[in-house]
Amino acid sequence: MRRNLFFDFNGTIADTLSLALEFFTVAGPRFCSSPIRTDEFKRLSNKEALAAMGMMPERFEELVADLKT
Repeated sequence: MRRNLFFDFNGTIADTLSLALEFFTVAGPRFCSSPIRTDEFKRLSNKEALAAMGMMPERFEELVADLKT
């Protein structure tokens, strides 16, 4: 069975932003150096938000792989 997880950051399909930020808070110590507030995340581009969280771009693929397990 194939399972997929989609994040729709702008809320067009579903409001998953809170779920995504909760994941970053839980997984954060492994991948990000600082949490980010919802209002801050919304005003930043994806690249800027990842930088604000201290996420190194080369670790993003590792984070996605971690989501799959």
